Amino acid sequence: MFADWLQSHGDPWGEVIAYTNAGRKKEAKVVIKEHAESLMGGYAAKQFEWRDGFIDTVRLEAGADSLFSALAGMLALRTVVLLRRLYIPSDPDAATIAMVSERAPKTLRTFFTWHGDAIAKLAVPSLHRLSLCLAGDTAPTAKVWAPLFAGKTLPNLRQLEIRRRAVDRIPGRPGRLAAVSPARRRRAASGRSRAKRSGA
Repeated sequence: MFADWLQSHGDPWGEVIAYTNAGRKKEAKVVIKEHAESLMGGYAAKQFEWRDGFIDTVRLEAGADSLFSALAGMLALRTVVLLRRLYIPSDPDAATIAMVSERAPKTLRTFFTWHGDAIAKLAVPSLHRLSLCLAGDTAPTAKVWAPLFAGKTLPNLRQLEIRRRAVDRIPGRPGRLAAVSPARRRRAASGRSRAKRSGA
């Protein structure tokens, strides 16, 4: 077992995994706090959510001096090997999107960021959900959407969400969305047509 191997090599990460799997989350949190540099690279604990002894979610802080270098450092952490969710509260440039495309673990399923032209270059085959925030007067363009809908760079994309409001901080759960998955759109449309028919 991975946790046993880590513990046999004196690695505190093994303790975190073992405690978590034994349902001893308080002890796991203590070890994470004591070994923050080794397990989280010295980044603030509030930027991470853990699951089964692995970092499951990374939330970069809005307004950080260098989101790019913070993202590079976080994606290089060994504890993000099973990362499933990534939140970047800014308009990503081409270098940031390239880094996510090249370095994100194959387990990444959800990516939240602000809408920008660079998002058209996103290539994460494992991604199931892409959530974009349209900040200010930003409007989606065919230049951005066409590559996403082509399905070549995001072949497993199941849900594209668009937010129509600015975000001050990254929420724990995405809020109301202007656009949702095609299945949900169809259900909403059929509900509206039933309501019209019954009201007529």
